[in-house]
Amino acid sequence: MLIDTIAAGFTEKPHFIGVVMNHSVEMIASILAVLKVGAAYVPVEPSFPSDRIKFIMQECQVDFIITNREYAGKLKGMNLHYIEKGMPFERNKRVESKAKPDDLAYVLYTSGSTGLPKGVMVENRNVCHYVRAFQNEFHPNAGDCMLQYSVCSFDIFVEEVFTTLLSGAALAIPSEDTKSDIKKVMRFVEANNITEISGFPYLLLEMNKLPRIPKSLRLLISGGDVLRESYITNLLPQVEVYNTYGPSETTVCASYYRCSGQQALPDGTYPIGKAVLGTKIEIRDEQMKIVRDGQVGEICIFGDGVSRGYIGERKIENQAFVTLKDGRRMYRSGDLGMMERDGNVLFLHRKDTQVM
Repeated sequence: MLIDTIAAGFTEKPHFIGVVMNHSVEMIASILAVLKVGAAYVPVEPSFPSDRIKFIMQECQVDFIITNREYAGKLKGMNLHYIEKGMPFERNKRVESKAKPDDLAYVLYTSGSTGLPKGVMVENRNVCHYVRAFQNEFHPNAGDCMLQYSVCSFDIFVEEVFTTLLSGAALAIPSEDTKSDIKKVMRFVEANNITEISGFPYLLLEMNKLPRIPKSLRLLISGGDVLRESYITNLLPQVEVYNTYGPSETTVCASYYRCSGQQALPDGTYPIGKAVLGTKIEIRDEQMKIVRDGQVGEICIFGDGVSRGYIGERKIENQAFVTLKDGRRMYRSGDLGMMERDGNVLFLHRKDTQVM
């Protein structure tokens, strides 16, 4: 029913569909339905300012926005399609997918060095690449359960949803009230036998302050910012902890580092690790020549996660995506780092003044 209603009225394959919803089963189902009709979803949190939502939806030229009726006033003037909690659905109906590997899966907006948010166009094949990389490292299965904690505008959300559902694992979605307090979150984790959590380092820091964490947890993944040893001192004896790195432009994570059993760097942080399956990382200078191990340069990323680029008129920003003479496509991250002799990459800082 959901796929039928989304597809209804289109004489051609739709291009972009906005998703501005409360986090729920219906939100996940709506995203999957968008993908199945061959379109790309454009996710925005309902809490975002109306002007920002309007800018994003207009730049993407969305066909319509899937939302909850309570946000009708905030989205006034836009073409809306309402999906509400508890709506009926047909359990046994199967619809053939129209999605192709090179079709766009989503457009995710990030901060921009020019002052305007940039929409990163990520293809279905990019997402499938990352699912394979995640499965190769963390081996999720039907016995696992991932906490859906992230807002939809960060690619941690992509990691939570797609690596889980495409591995036969379960996704547990807490209420906003539950997410407001770390003790409530941990009670939710315990009650639902959640085994995996991916989040910003500050979530791990809050967990680190607790006397214990639920025994069901087997994996904590930190991403999106610098992970410090002081954030996880109490967690390390209890659970596997990973530090990860990767711009949205290269589809979630480009590198993993297993912190468990390792010493932190002298400054109290951890390396960002080695390239994930299907990815290569090189450190290059301003002339784009590869520097020696131990020398500082720009973190450049290759592989199946490199996305299509930025949507709209983004000629300057799209210069970060480079096709080399050998045909390889590279993303210049704008981050400075260095390669250690053992192959682990150290993140240093941004080249510019861009902030999250």
